[in-house]
Amino acid sequence: MEEGGERTTRSGTRFEWLAAFSLYLGFSIVFFGRGIIWHFSDYYVGRGNDPSLYMWCLAWWPHVIRDHLNPFFTDILWAPVGFNLAWATCFPLLGIVTGPLEMALGPVATFNVVMLDLPPLAGACAFWLCRRLTGRFVPALFAGFLFGFSPFVLGQLLSHLNQLLIFPIPILACLAAMRLDESIATGRFVGLFTLTLVVQFFLLLELFALTALVGAIAIALGLFFTSGETRRKVLAMLAPVGVSYALATVAVSPYLYCYFQPGHPTQPLWSPSQYAADLLNFVIPTPANLLGDNRFARAISNRFTGTLYDQGACLGLPLILIAAAWIRRHWEEPLAKTLALTLLGVCVLAAGPLLHVAGATVLPMPWLIVQRLPLITGAMPVRLMVFAFLLAAVIAALWLADPAVSPRAKWLGVAATFVMMLPNPRASYWVAPTGTPAFFLNGASRRMLSQSDIVLPLPFGDDGMCMLWQAESGMNYRMASGLTGLVPIQVRRWPVVNAFYRSWDLPEPETQLKAFIVNLGITAIVLDDSYRDAGRIKKLLSLLDITPTHVSGVTLYRIPAGAFASYRSLSPIELERRAARIRFQTILRASAKYIAQGGSVQKLSLGSLMAAGLLPKGWSFDMKRNAFRDVGVGSWKKNLIAVGVGGTPSALKPLVPMYLPEADYAYFPFPHQLKGRRSNFLVRLTEPVPSGAVSGESFRTLIMAFTPEGLRAAARRSETAHDSSPAHTGGSAGAALSPAASPREVSR
Repeated sequence: MEEGGERTTRSGTRFEWLAAFSLYLGFSIVFFGRGIIWHFSDYYVGRGNDPSLYMWCLAWWPHVIRDHLNPFFTDILWAPVGFNLAWATCFPLLGIVTGPLEMALGPVATFNVVMLDLPPLAGACAFWLCRRLTGRFVPALFAGFLFGFSPFVLGQLLSHLNQLLIFPIPILACLAAMRLDESIATGRFVGLFTLTLVVQFFLLLELFALTALVGAIAIALGLFFTSGETRRKVLAMLAPVGVSYALATVAVSPYLYCYFQPGHPTQPLWSPSQYAADLLNFVIPTPANLLGDNRFARAISNRFTGTLYDQGACLGLPLILIAAAWIRRHWEEPLAKTLALTLLGVCVLAAGPLLHVAGATVLPMPWLIVQRLPLITGAMPVRLMVFAFLLAAVIAALWLADPAVSPRAKWLGVAATFVMMLPNPRASYWVAPTGTPAFFLNGASRRMLSQSDIVLPLPFGDDGMCMLWQAESGMNYRMASGLTGLVPIQVRRWPVVNAFYRSWDLPEPETQLKAFIVNLGITAIVLDDSYRDAGRIKKLLSLLDITPTHVSGVTLYRIPAGAFASYRSLSPIELERRAARIRFQTILRASAKYIAQGGSVQKLSLGSLMAAGLLPKGWSFDMKRNAFRDVGVGSWKKNLIAVGVGGTPSALKPLVPMYLPEADYAYFPFPHQLKGRRSNFLVRLTEPVPSGAVSGESFRTLIMAFTPEGLRAAARRSETAHDSSPAHTGGSAGAALSPAASPREVSR
C-alpha cells in the first residue's frame, strides 16, 4: 500500500480526487437536483419542515456578522423568552463559509447548493482514505460511492442537512492511517487532526461525540489484536490523539460554555428506542432506494421505528457478503479482525436500547449502558450507521483490490451492490416546494412588521416553515415560535400551544388564547391561508374579536395595544393544571359512559369516543394524520382501561391523589410505577423521552389503568373533584375559570 501511494504524485492524487468528486457531483445532480433546475429558489432538496431550520441557520450567520449580534443568544426566536442556539443545530462554520453565497442567492438556493454538494464531498473524502489504503483508483472510487450515497445519506438527504456533514470522519481515519505508517510527522498530525476535530465540532456536536466513541472502540480492538511493532505504533498514536482532543476542547470551549448554560438538554430530545436500526433494515431498503420502492419492501419498512429519514441502516445483502468474504479470507490479519468487530459493534449499538424486528421489541441491547456517556445522551443510535457504511466501504475497497478475488466475482459484487444502493429514480421524490406565502417574499412583511413586533406565525413551530419565513423577510421581526428541537418551557407549557399543534381538545379556549397572547407580548398573528387547518385556526382566533387583514396569501391579526390586560395575571402553570384536569376527567367520563352503553373495552379509543359522540363539542382527534394528542385512552391487559394525559409534572401531580384509589395501575411520570404489579421488564428498563423536548421542566405522561368498576367510580369522583390552583378574579376571565363550569360547557 505504501508503494502504491509513493508511485502516485501529489498532483496526480489531487487530480484523481477532483475526478472522483466531479463524478459524484454529477451523480448527485442527476438524481437529486434535476427536479429543482428551474426552481432553485422556490423548491428545495428534501421534504417536510425540518429543512426550514437549516435554511434559517444559513441566513443567521451573515445576519450576525452584518449586525454584530450575539451568535448564540437571540430573542428573535421564541420571543420574548429567547433561545440559546448552541442547543440547536446551528452549524456556525457552515453558516460562515456559505455566508457570501447566501447573501447573493438567498437561503433556499444556498441550501440547495449545500445539499447537492455534501454527498459528493463525503464520497470524495472516503475516496481519499481508500485510495491511500489500497493504492488503487477504482476500488477507492467504488468505496467513495458506497459512503457518499449510502442509504444512511439518502434518508438524511430528505430532511437533515446537519447529518450530511460527515466528510471529516474519513479525513480523521486517513490521518490516523498516515500516522500509523509514519508518513506524517507527529507535530503535523496533531495540527491536522486537531483542525479536523474542530471543524467536525463546529459542524455537528452529535457527530463529534459519536466519532470519539467509535474511534475508542476501534483503537481498543486494534490494541487487542495487534502485537509487536504494530502494537507499538498504535500505542504511540494515543498520546498525539489525546493532545489533539485536548487542544480541540480548548478551541471549542466558548461554544461549550454557551451549550452548558442553565436549561441545556440533559436527556434525549427524541426517543433512542424509536430512532434505532431495525434488524430487518440491515437488509431491507426503504423507498429512498430503488429496490425499496415496491409493495413488498414498503410493507416491511413501514413497520420500522422512527421516520423514513432515519431508516438508512440497509447495508444490503451484496455488501454484507462482500464484507464476509474478505473478512473470512483475511481473518488471521489484525486489520481484518479490527474492522470486522468494529463494524459489528457499531451495528449492535445502532440497534439502540431495545432490539426491534419489523417494529416488534425483542430484547435489551448495549446502548442502554452507552447512552449514559457524556454528550452521547442526546444522540440517536441509528446515526451510528454512518460509521458502519464507512467501515463497510473500506472493506469493499480492500476486497476489490485483493488480487486473490476473481475478476468475475468483482464485477458481480460491484454490480449487485451498486444496484442495491441506487437511489429512488423519481426526480419528484427528492424535492418539495417551499410554499412560502408571498407576504414574506414581496416586501409586505418588511412594511407591516418590525423588530418591535412579536409575531405568532401559524402553522406553529415544527408544524410549518416559520423559520424560513423569517429568513426570507431578512430577520426583521421577532416571533414567539421556532423549529429548534428544544422549546422553552415558558412558551411550550401554555395549553393553547397544543391547539396550535392540532390537538383540538382545548378547554376554555378564549381564556387560554388571550392569556397566552398578553403574557408573551404578541403584537401580531400571521396565518398562512394555505394551511390545511386554517379553517379551525380562524375559528379559534375569532374569539379575539379582531378584524383581520387579508394580504398576499396570509391573514394578519393585529393585536391592539393594551388588549386582554385582565388576562395578564393568569399564569401558564395555573392554566395548564386546569386544562390537564378537564381533559383527564372528560376522558374518564366519556369512557365510563361508553362502557355503560355496551361498548367493548378492546375497541375503546379516542376514535371510538368521537364516533359515539361522547366528547365535548369542538373536541376532535385526527387519527389518520396522527395529529398531536395530549390525552389517550385504550384497553390494557385485556380487561383494564388505561387513561393518559401529558403535561409537566407540576401540572399533572394534583391529579394523582384524586384518582389513585380507584386505579389498579398508575404510572407517573411514566414509566415510574406508583401502583400495581410490576410491569413488563422492558417497559421498566427503558426511559422513554418525555412528550415534548423543552428547556426546563420536561413534559411527561400520567397513565392510570382501571377496571370497568374502578372507571365508573373514578368518573363519579370527577363530578365533584376541583382543581387546587388559585382562581382568577380578573373580570370575565375569572368567570371562565370558575370550577363550577363543566368540560362540556367551557368547550362550547
